[in-house]
Amino acid sequence: MGLNNVVRKWSDDIDNSSHLLISVPGGTEGPGGVLVCSADTITWRNMNKPQVAATIPRRQGFGAKQGTMIVSHATHKQKDLFLVLAQTEIGDLFKITLSYKADVVEAVNIKYFDTCPVSTSLCVFKTGFLFAAAEAGNHMLYQFQSLGDDDEDRTYRVPNDADIYFKPRALQNLVLIDEIQNLAPITDAKVLNLLREETPQIYTLSGRGKHASMRVLRSGIAPNEIGTTPATLPGTPTAIITVKKTAAGTCGSNFIFQR
Repeated sequence: MGLNNVVRKWSDDIDNSSHLLISVPGGTEGPGGVLVCSADTITWRNMNKPQVAATIPRRQGFGAKQGTMIVSHATHKQKDLFLVLAQTEIGDLFKITLSYKADVVEAVNIKYFDTCPVSTSLCVFKTGFLFAAAEAGNHMLYQFQSLGDDDEDRTYRVPNDADIYFKPRALQNLVLIDEIQNLAPITDAKVLNLLREETPQIYTLSGRGKHASMRVLRSGIAPNEIGTTPATLPGTPTAIITVKKTAAGTCGSNFIFQR
């Protein structure tokens, strides 16, 4: 569709600190519209509907003069519900749900969920996993233990709530399953041969804050284990030869030479 075919149906003024839009499922899945993320506030807006706002809880010890900003989000949809996971610039995850009737929202519910490294993107899998593409340091793969419905963390609904502070804790609704090595951002690097090997090593400083690290990179190909056998060999192995099934085929059997 070209730009000449675009028709503007609706426009509205928003807060100067607004920086992110999150689409809300519509039709049979939700009320539709968008969530407008601003400093300290998330507001639901839709055409010809009254806007509804809620205050983003603030971490204890985080400067009161500094507004809380949302940097990444992911939407999880099921047959009878949907929720949004939104992450702040310091890593806190919040579960956002809407109380609505038909296509009219009555309240925006925000609840502290967990805390993980700050990500540039979040992705929720239908199999119950959350992938966080980290902004700095390793990428993380989490598994959902619960959706945070049964814990004692408070749900915030009213904007400008006087008590909007929470205390971060260890992971409760998520469990870390795997990490994907990531060097970004590399802040410094040196090519040296401190180990006196044939090829020099690359020493890098990467990450940020408590996720910062120094890593050593060596040239070579890491082995990929595709199969093992628990059987004990009757002798000491000295060599292994792979034999093709056919002259033009792929690898077939392995012959092990032993003493």
